[in-house]
Amino acid sequence: MTISNNKLLLGAAGSAGGGGLNVENVFHTHTYVGSNANQQVTNGIDLTNEGGLLWFKSRSNSDSHRMIDTVRGLTKSLSSHLSATETSYNASYPWLTTFADDGYTIGNQNDTNYNGYEYVGWTFRKAEKFFDIVTYTGTGSNRTVNHNLGSVPGMIFIKDRDRAENWAVYHRSVGNTKYLKLSTNNAPTTDSGFWQDTDPTSTQFSLGNNGAINEEDSNYVAYLFAHNDGDGGFGLGSDQDIIKCGTYTGGSGNTAIDLGFEPQFLMIKRTNAAEDWLVLDSTRGLVVSGDDVQMTGQNELFWNLSTLEQAVVYAGVTPQTNGFKVRSGLDALYSSNNSTYIYMAIRRGPMSVPETVANVFHVDDSGSSQSAVVTTGFEADFNINTQYSATNSNWAVTRLLGNGYQATETTAVWTKDSNVNYFDHGTSSTGVDTDTNWWGTATNVINYSWKRAPGYFEVVHYDGTQANRTVAHNLTVAPEMIWIKCLTTTHNWITYHSALGNTGAIYGPNTVEAQFSLSGSTVFNNTDPTSTVFTLGANTALNQSSHRYIAYLFATAPGVSKVGTYNGNGTVGHTIDCGFSNGPKLVIIKRSSHGGADDHWYIFDTERGLASGGDSRMRLSNDAAATVGIDDIDPDNSGFKLMSLGGSDLNISGSKYIFYAVAA
Repeated sequence: MTISNNKLLLGAAGSAGGGGLNVENVFHTHTYVGSNANQQVTNGIDLTNEGGLLWFKSRSNSDSHRMIDTVRGLTKSLSSHLSATETSYNASYPWLTTFADDGYTIGNQNDTNYNGYEYVGWTFRKAEKFFDIVTYTGTGSNRTVNHNLGSVPGMIFIKDRDRAENWAVYHRSVGNTKYLKLSTNNAPTTDSGFWQDTDPTSTQFSLGNNGAINEEDSNYVAYLFAHNDGDGGFGLGSDQDIIKCGTYTGGSGNTAIDLGFEPQFLMIKRTNAAEDWLVLDSTRGLVVSGDDVQMTGQNELFWNLSTLEQAVVYAGVTPQTNGFKVRSGLDALYSSNNSTYIYMAIRRGPMSVPETVANVFHVDDSGSSQSAVVTTGFEADFNINTQYSATNSNWAVTRLLGNGYQATETTAVWTKDSNVNYFDHGTSSTGVDTDTNWWGTATNVINYSWKRAPGYFEVVHYDGTQANRTVAHNLTVAPEMIWIKCLTTTHNWITYHSALGNTGAIYGPNTVEAQFSLSGSTVFNNTDPTSTVFTLGANTALNQSSHRYIAYLFATAPGVSKVGTYNGNGTVGHTIDCGFSNGPKLVIIKRSSHGGADDHWYIFDTERGLASGGDSRMRLSNDAAATVGIDDIDPDNSGFKLMSLGGSDLNISGSKYIFYAVAA
């Protein structure tokens, strides 16, 4: 069985131009279902030549953590929740069978691949200013150990491989006079026998004579995690941070932690009292929460426990564009008043502009069958799906919100669905774990899946203020189209489009209305978005006080996507150049200058027949079944051609249209 994650190929492309490594080159979270048969995982991370650590945990069963690295070798495992010595596998039942230059192969051992169990695997590749692995033999005397992290470590895990000793942990925010135990929930203990009361340097870390880290003739492994502080050197400009080890103090209100990036992985540990080592990631569910909203989709594991994954009612940790927020009162694990916490955070990827459509966009037509899982080849962040052969809503779901959905054709609020795990399937999009009724056995279901990527597509959550303000984003370019929807009260969807300017907007995709302008600056504050923020006025559809919003940001990525406009001319064959070389896979068109009954948000795709001749035309603005056999548009190598036969509403002379297209 082969499991692919092509998203990391984007990192290689981003680094080829002379920039630094991207986070997708060095870190990856993979979820999968066990099969008792070898599973190949292709994630683009070079473990053969660079080395690294693979860390596995069963999510659905209380099996041990398994930590296997390229320095100790395929046959050796340690467990973060145990003080036990290093173990070797039974050759007939390996945890892993190979390290590869683009991933690894999981063996048939029960702790990593039992049939039907759910698992997570984290990959940490060795790289300067990110992660390093060191093995050494203890001396029983104060000494230093060299490392190749290339920066001062932010956190170090050390384990005696030969004797039953607790893991010892150094964290920069705890200091050099104390240590933590990874295999327990204990608060830090003061002991100069661990770090000699000496901070590590960019080349060495210091050890005392305590047997847990330096017993004479015992063999040890140390895992070193970096802390970037404006000096990470990652990304195309070699100026980005991807990992931070820090601290915060819990409060009676929400506490915001500024990382300078949005995290995809978080470890949090309370240090002024005993509490477990909490681990969250966006693949399993690091989702937005509200103080008054019960969420589903945030799934917690603990590095010091073998217990199965726990789904929480309230998501106490909320990812932010520039960090994360811990919400008091939702879970004492995150923000007990006046308590201190340490964390390790890893940046969300990818960090490079996509060059290949297959890595960031996918269309799936179920045809005569419907699988519970749609395989996309990448970890999808946004999905629109509907049964196009019957009257059905167009469901919009996004990873950032966890298990819930909205309909593109209504003003309705976000709906929680505790039974469906839409994005919890690694390289899949809409998937089902516990509810087989997500479209059930329905046929003719279409799925459109997007991945967040710089210069292409982004998703942002924010809270309304009903005052002029800006909202930060990570698109890295100025968005050319933004869809905004209130999550917590009924409002129209509202759209910014660069062709319409910053003094107005257009409702939708839930309406057929035309562009409108409002007096004053109540919509986008008469201000164009930039590469880092978009601006809002006080209009309640997009900025009502005490309500929450989701924004989808689209941009033109050369050869991949196009946000544009055209003027109708009523001529058959009117060609719209999108800068593509092989035509479009998806086209969305809306007449913006008028708002008649037929001026829907029309959507076409190659899976349902975007070709010369009759098309299948769907509408994001209503729940009607697709209309077939109408020749609205034909593909052109550069983009698409407008055909007036029966579809003249998309090419009316003198009318203005906005569109969005993705290349084939």
